[in-house]
Amino acid sequence: MTPEQTLEGTFRAGNHARARQMAVDILQRNPKNKTALQVLAHIALLLGVSSEALTIATRALEQDDKDPRTNLLLAEIHGARGHTEMALSYVDRVLKTHPNDVSATQVGARLLERAGLWEDATQLLEPLTALSPKPHLLALTLARCWMRAGKHDDALRLLDETLTQNNSETPAARQQQNKLKSLKAHILDRTGQHDEAWREASEANALLHIKYSPQTYTNEVDSLIAWFTKERFENLRRAQATGASHVFIVGMPRSGTTLTEQILDAHANVTGLGEIKDLDVLARMLPKTLQMKMPLPDIIEYADETRLGHMVESYERGIQEQGFEKAELYVNKNLRNAFLLGYIAMMFPAAKIVVCSRDLRDTGVSSFMAGMNPGLFPHLFDVEHMASAMRDYQRLLAHWREVLPLDFLEVQYEDLVDDQEAQTRRLLEFCELNWDPACLKFWESERTVMTLSYAQVTRPMYANSIGRYKHYSKHIKPLLELVSDD
Repeated sequence: MTPEQTLEGTFRAGNHARARQMAVDILQRNPKNKTALQVLAHIALLLGVSSEALTIATRALEQDDKDPRTNLLLAEIHGARGHTEMALSYVDRVLKTHPNDVSATQVGARLLERAGLWEDATQLLEPLTALSPKPHLLALTLARCWMRAGKHDDALRLLDETLTQNNSETPAARQQQNKLKSLKAHILDRTGQHDEAWREASEANALLHIKYSPQTYTNEVDSLIAWFTKERFENLRRAQATGASHVFIVGMPRSGTTLTEQILDAHANVTGLGEIKDLDVLARMLPKTLQMKMPLPDIIEYADETRLGHMVESYERGIQEQGFEKAELYVNKNLRNAFLLGYIAMMFPAAKIVVCSRDLRDTGVSSFMAGMNPGLFPHLFDVEHMASAMRDYQRLLAHWREVLPLDFLEVQYEDLVDDQEAQTRRLLEFCELNWDPACLKFWESERTVMTLSYAQVTRPMYANSIGRYKHYSKHIKPLLELVSDD
């Protein structure tokens, strides 16, 4: 077996840490090895670092611009960045030379469905419906299309059929089963079968065999609170302001961050950046950049105005290199922003911070049933772990409000749903933006949102998800204890 075949097998088995090291080793011997580049780019994409994935995949394309796998990888990368038209162009390149390519058809249909073109996606998948066993991506996409069409029974039958066919115990197979069961839970919830929905979501989460200690989250929060005191921050350096303005959205998963960003992005002078991770990466790179063996946050004390300025320049340059439209205001909704506010205050002292809040019980239920990324959110797969993280999160936000000289605005999801125009005007005024009526019709944007909330922000505001937790009260005691109904 060749090193490339061993690498492929390791990656397909779901052992991504080992596969990444193997790919790095191969590239040290041959920097142009296409297979290693493809695997490395795919892993970066799975970790959510789309800018790194794009750079690596582009290097792979330089080795063979007609390679179907590389082109489809670039389609998925551009899709993850919300650039649907660009993504579909890579799919078309494959289908022109390989018209019966099953992977290309599936990726193209997935892109269309996410863009709201579920009827076109269904039509594209029609020739594949006779496949047996059905690939999991085909089943997921077609089931989503049927769900959108109201064909819930058909979608559930398809998911059950695919789960029966896919009963392997490999890590990769369990991840596929997790996605299939998470979608099944979503459909059952939508059709009012709440006990069945919770059972499927619980089984989906258990498939991932997540090992997690709540103390991990608590320790990170404690560390930031202990280090970023008000007195210390007053003596820390700041970067000089640039010509661009920045808003950072802070919020727990499923708290309305995507909705808030989509409203702002609809404004003529605003560009939403989605969940780009550049800022987090820049902070984590500081020990290497400063050539000092010191962890965060300790090392930030050694970043002078020049270094902070370089970090800002790198962040803003990255925005342009990633193809985002130039704008007066950029909105970043990375879900790690709550842990980065101390660094944000040093790099962007004029930044605005929008805090998205939602009933913790609804937030928790939605997160538990959403099929979140376990690598990024391991605390969302167990209700007690989730409740512990929510308490720590609230402690951290209270601390930032007390010690950081930044402007904060809280946007309550329920208030936004109840009076969309009043809350939108309040949001735009805080961001120092003129009124733009397009913000009231955010769902008409041609932008494709590539998060789990995409189905919610491609239609007008709705109140169905408020009080959703009541259907699951017997399952969420730790969450109920977080909120007092006065």
